[in-house]
Amino acid sequence: MTTTDDKTTDQTEDQGPDTPDAAPETPSTAQETAGQGADSVTVTQAPEAAEPTEDADTFPRAYVEDLRRESAGYRTQVRDLQEQLHRVRVEQAGALADPADLPFDPAHLESPEALQAAIDTLLEAKPHLKARRFAPDAAAQGPKGTAPGAVDLLGILRSRA
Repeated sequence: MTTTDDKTTDQTEDQGPDTPDAAPETPSTAQETAGQGADSVTVTQAPEAAEPTEDADTFPRAYVEDLRRESAGYRTQVRDLQEQLHRVRVEQAGALADPADLPFDPAHLESPEALQAAIDTLLEAKPHLKARRFAPDAAAQGPKGTAPGAVDLLGILRSRA
């Protein structure tokens, strides 16, 4: 007995439909009526490919999208913190006027030698990016080396007389 739900057929490739050796895989009507009623016959279906296996986990699409969105948020947060750490380390080196001049590279965070080498390479290519330091006494205007004393009005009058 074959049904539309049954995925098996009574025929094989070697045997034709008229071959008497063909043994049906499902019980015939004579066998059904001998010991059982027609209502008690069970039809088994072949497993479909769309059904998940027992050890495979499936989750709703919305849940997976929320997890992916959360993970993306964490990745961007980590990336921002890495860039801030890179900027702080370049500032601490003190060789560049603006730490933003050195582009971010994750290798600089792993090795201080790589960071210093990148700064040196950048300064060789663009020396105008070097940090400049000014000493307070190095300005070209005003008195040099002496602190202003108290004003002596009598001394000023005597010097002009």
